[in-house]
Amino acid sequence: LSQAGKLQLAKDAAELEEAVVAHLAPPEALGRPFRALRALRPLLFAGDGDLAAASQTAAQAMPAECVAVHLLSRAPPDVQSPMSRSGLTPSQFSAWLDEHNDAEALQSIKSAVEASPAEAKAAAVVPIILQLCTPS
Repeated sequence: LSQAGKLQLAKDAAELEEAVVAHLAPPEALGRPFRALRALRPLLFAGDGDLAAASQTAAQAMPAECVAVHLLSRAPPDVQSPMSRSGLTPSQFSAWLDEHNDAEALQSIKSAVEASPAEAKAAAVVPIILQLCTPS
């Protein structure tokens, strides 16, 4: 995700948050989806040194597979996502995620990362992804 893409996504999320709070309910009444939306922004802008902590914080507010998929966007191109590894389009991958439970999604992400070349797995983001995908 480019810096411009991150800024646009953060802007869109802030506008959505503002509209929801203004017209629907106070933030504390909106539950996990609203907390997930709020958790996205710090994750988007976390630097490499803060990425592990930001990922763990985000995973408390949103599904771990969402965090792991975001982290895949920070990985080297040789680290394939389950979507590209399976030849799925984004909409097909989204449907696949909807049809499978969290554990299956995380296993798919973990398998894709583990199938990457050794030099790609040396990227700092890879252990963070694998940690998110490993049941505790």
